[in-house]
Amino acid sequence: MGWETLFDDKLTGTGTEIDSGTITAKKFLYVSILVVKVGSSENSPSFRFNGDDGTNYPIRRANNGAADDTFTTTYDFLYNGYGGTNTNRQQEMYIINEADKMKLCILNGSQGMGSGSGTAPDTNYMWGKWTNTTDQITQIVFHGQDFSLANRLGADTQMIILGTD
Repeated sequence: MGWETLFDDKLTGTGTEIDSGTITAKKFLYVSILVVKVGSSENSPSFRFNGDDGTNYPIRRANNGAADDTFTTTYDFLYNGYGGTNTNRQQEMYIINEADKMKLCILNGSQGMGSGSGTAPDTNYMWGKWTNTTDQITQIVFHGQDFSLANRLGADTQMIILGTD
């Protein structure tokens, strides 16, 4: 069975988040994010699953080829692992989504497009999990900045979710 589109939406103006609403539970999920920056506002893409705002999202990260580190075990959202910048971003996340297991996530991203061929983009890699072991992911909320700051996503910011069993 092939991948099917479970959700595809983009902002028509400046916004805070994109909420998938209820999506069909699938064993494997692929999430594609395109973040369009807003003025000089910092953006740092973050995710929550099924409305869970508990500290259930530990991550490990590596940026620009550096050694990986255990970045946090106490966030109440899945953090992309590369924050503190005001830039356009492209990110993709793969999730194993089995109800009775923690949801393992791999996120790859690039940002900081710079200008011209003399400036390479920054990269980030995040390995994380949602520690829930009773539910499959049936909702993804993508937020522009750690769920505490508004209007960090520009018009045409987009989230696409694909799923397969």
